[in-house]
Amino acid sequence: MNWSVILIKENNVIELLKYIEENGIIDLTYVQEQVQMKRREEILKRHHYTIWHSEKEDVWYTYLPDNSKANNRKKIKRKSKRDLEDIIYDYYLSVQSEQVEMRSKDLSIENMFYEFMKHKAKEVNGGTIKRMMTGVLTAALVMAPAMSVGATTVTGSSASAAEEVVASSTSGEVTAVAEVPTTSVVAGVKTTTAGVYLATSVNGSVVTTGVAAIAEGYGLTGSERPYAKFFNLDAKKSNLAASAINAAAEAKGAVVGPMLNIELGKMSAGKYSLLPSDGAAIRLSLGVPKNFAQTGATYAVVCVRPGGAVTILEDLDTNPNTVTFDTTGGAGAYAMIKY
Repeated sequence: MNWSVILIKENNVIELLKYIEENGIIDLTYVQEQVQMKRREEILKRHHYTIWHSEKEDVWYTYLPDNSKANNRKKIKRKSKRDLEDIIYDYYLSVQSEQVEMRSKDLSIENMFYEFMKHKAKEVNGGTIKRMMTGVLTAALVMAPAMSVGATTVTGSSASAAEEVVASSTSGEVTAVAEVPTTSVVAGVKTTTAGVYLATSVNGSVVTTGVAAIAEGYGLTGSERPYAKFFNLDAKKSNLAASAINAAAEAKGAVVGPMLNIELGKMSAGKYSLLPSDGAAIRLSLGVPKNFAQTGATYAVVCVRPGGAVTILEDLDTNPNTVTFDTTGGAGAYAMIKY
């Protein structure tokens, strides 16, 4: 299996962020929201003055530092606790910003990740760091304040089923290596299409339709190339899709197996976009994981599209170790079922 290896080092992160965003591995808007939430939480934890509620006045009180006052503090109040916390957060954030500006540091998102990983490297073991970095690459990143990242892409190989990340802290510097699988093999058949293959809940995932056929079927021109993405689906986070999958399987008397998010799109000049869902058929194949294999079982795949359209895609091959089916471009929640 070929992998794209990204080297992450202090003071050189923008390329990595661009790579992650352009390949659809992570939504930076979501990341920024999570960074904001985490920063707020940490700042409020550091507020050492008591926050209390006056039942008589029905308002919330606390103190903030103020060197112009006799006790070097001033009392503030707000009608709601949330509004009071906003004042606290804004105060400490402004102080922090002034300090950072004095040190000529940038408070942008690029700086947040580095400081967070350096902080976590002191608290947790290497395995936890790996899982945290895996979350960065697979979509559920929650970062704390301050980061600076840069990326170099090389080609390597690994037998590992998911990306491996090594993080260390030496003289204040964090170095990490994140390996993202860009190809996959199922039953000896290699995928035809470049992409991100992170669906570890199945025994491999491949596109078997040729690149030329996909390009022709979807009118791709010039530098446009098919690009696929396979990720594990978290049923708790995608509960509506999971409910639709479970209902379809129940109606067929089937057992639900691994769930995936699959996207079939294209890359053009470094930009990713989805192919239309009403295009030509694209054939995919998934390896049946050992924990879902059953002699004599019939396999199929449930597909749930945005908007709730549900389709059951029958297995097109006779190999008991794979499920092969035709679908079309675009995004969907998929699940292997058996009956």
